Amino acid sequence: MNCLTNILTGKEFIIGLKHFNDPLLSNPISSLFINDFSGISLKTASAVTSEEIGNGLDLIKEKITLATRLVLDDVKSKLEPLYNFNSIIESNTFGIISNAYYSALNGKRGIYIKRYTINRFSKIYIESVTINMNSSKTFDLRITDGNNDFLFKSITSIAGQSQLVPVNYMAENENVKIYIDNKGQSISYNKSLLTNFGNGGFRNHRHCSDCGATTKHLSAWGWNGNDFDKNCYGLTANVSLQCDESVLYCTILNRLYFVIWYQSGIEFLNEVITSKRLNPICQLSQVQAKELKLELEDKYNKKYDTIIQSVKDYLSNTKDVCINCNGVKYVQSIP
Repeated sequence: MNCLTNILTGKEFIIGLKHFNDPLLSNPISSLFINDFSGISLKTASAVTSEEIGNGLDLIKEKITLATRLVLDDVKSKLEPLYNFNSIIESNTFGIISNAYYSALNGKRGIYIKRYTINRFSKIYIESVTINMNSSKTFDLRITDGNNDFLFKSITSIAGQSQLVPVNYMAENENVKIYIDNKGQSISYNKSLLTNFGNGGFRNHRHCSDCGATTKHLSAWGWNGNDFDKNCYGLTANVSLQCDESVLYCTILNRLYFVIWYQSGIEFLNEVITSKRLNPICQLSQVQAKELKLELEDKYNKKYDTIIQSVKDYLSNTKDVCINCNGVKYVQSIP
């Protein structure tokens, strides 16, 4: 789970609201509050009914989440020439199915995949796996993402037949393992192998996309339950390395707190100007709201320009496969 998951689903808030004892709005991530703006005056909780408070707070939460999304969209439009948003850097199929099978084996077996830490703005994406074994068994297909191990799906195999399993999983960590937990059964795995295998596992070297630095993007090893080897034990995996915009946003999020604060105030004032839904808790006329909105929009634009320039300077001095050199892109975009 990235840093934005709870923020964009209304489970956490960057900007808050004072004096209403809402557990989410009382402790915002940024320690900034909408009613810290001079001119935004709210009624005391004792002067408002519980229903009016609940409706008003729900609406304010919607406005803060909307403001956050608008700022992120704004940032994306400005940084697009520098950053490969949602692009595929590399795509590989790890493992080749053979015509031979192992004698029945015990233990957990699968494929271990690693992205190199220099590619910190990218994530491993597992599109699908193909399973081939000479046993008709029910077993668990599991994923280990960093320290997080979980059941992905229970599978019933058909002896001698390949089964394609859609996975569509974006890993949060630099290493991920997808493997078969045979649940104590003996299984006759296909002798699928990694090609181009060496001491560093299956590997692919690239140049150019990371401003001239030589980079290993992805490597893979077979995993026999205890150690790494070149055998995939009946698995092949379709895997890619993708630039993930959430990594960039999480890296620069603290720089965006003030522009999200201003935008939240603007969205709050838009609601006061265009509707009466906040009237039960807000002591602000439409005329006052329009004047304050103009003031916040001016502050937003000035702060936004400064922040965007600082982020551009940061990206220009950072080597990563997801960062373009002089605005030139070398990768294939996801449709």
